Amino acid sequence: MTKSELYAEIEGILDVKSGSIRGDERLADTGRWDSLSAVMFMAMASEKLGQEISPGDLAKCSTVADLEALFGNKVQ
Repeated sequence: MTKSELYAEIEGILDVKSGSIRGDERLADTGRWDSLSAVMFMAMASEKLGQEISPGDLAKCSTVADLEALFGNKVQ
């Protein structure tokens, strides 16, 4: 998955305008990151990248870049 594809997935989860996620956003500042978004993100990670994200690891994320870092080299 490319960064732009990941950002598009995150935009869909957050229900924000296409192209609005650049990677430096704080999740709390989006006004749309909540427990449902977190569950949707974990489901997307499993479905699209075959990677299980633990709730504990996800809870440590405060930015979009932190979410991206969860995937290591799976996101180019």
